[in-house]
Amino acid sequence: MRKIHLVLLLFYCCYAIGQTSVTLPVDSLTDARHKFLLNNSESDPFWKHNKFAAYYRLHASSDTVLKYLYEAIQYAPVVECFFFQHGPFPISPMLSKDYGPKTFKAACRLCDSIEKTLDSAMIRALIVIDSNDQKYRASEHEPWVTGKEETARKQHMLDSVNQMVIAKMIDKKKKYIGIDLVGFELYYIAFNVILHADLAFEEKYLPMVEKAIKDRNLYRSYYPMLIDKIYMQKGLPQIFGTQLIPNKKRDVMELYKVQNLSEVNKLRKQYDLEPLNDYLKANHAVIPDKTK
Repeated sequence: MRKIHLVLLLFYCCYAIGQTSVTLPVDSLTDARHKFLLNNSESDPFWKHNKFAAYYRLHASSDTVLKYLYEAIQYAPVVECFFFQHGPFPISPMLSKDYGPKTFKAACRLCDSIEKTLDSAMIRALIVIDSNDQKYRASEHEPWVTGKEETARKQHMLDSVNQMVIAKMIDKKKKYIGIDLVGFELYYIAFNVILHADLAFEEKYLPMVEKAIKDRNLYRSYYPMLIDKIYMQKGLPQIFGTQLIPNKKRDVMELYKVQNLSEVNKLRKQYDLEPLNDYLKANHAVIPDKTK
């Protein structure tokens, strides 16, 4: 669920290590990587940031860099400001060093004002909810695989409480509890609670999840998980191959039935999901013989 954090961390590691290695002028885009970044599709949630990063890496003028930094902040303010000021490799010190500290005071003020809009009480509640959501799921051997019914029962009780709290939050705000309300690090928690609920709860909040993705308050890679879970709850084949079920006799997780196994990777790619075999390997799961 937190794959996006690792992807961004890797991007900024590479970014920080190589940030002084390119000295090409903006008009000479001979580096293939930066050509790609500058022409990246608008369907990519980070396309505005990629343009800003490319121009900065090419040592563009201050006006040009500021233009695309502001556009990136306006496009995805919470995510951009998180990395601008607080990320694992905050970029504001590097920008100040290269272009002068006064140049970026306006951007810092904008980010400060955005952070003040986040709901601090909701953030504190979500931290507790996240801990409870993973209390028994995070165990080395999940209870529904090993048959520890008592452990599963305890997790179900925590899930029920979490669902009550999340439902009140969503009903109060009349929207999904996403990036704009609780920031980059906690946007996924409400989704996990919805995903771990019963069919009625999932279907009730599906439209809000869809709107959150459209409004860039939740990443599109989350959508297939909820749709597949709903289909599975109804006894129908899943579409994207995100749902696994326990095989207690073999003590292993296996893929729940899929509508079209031969096309599943094409569908997964549309929502930024890794290939199915990689997903199964990461989760120590298998494809049952009947789905091959």
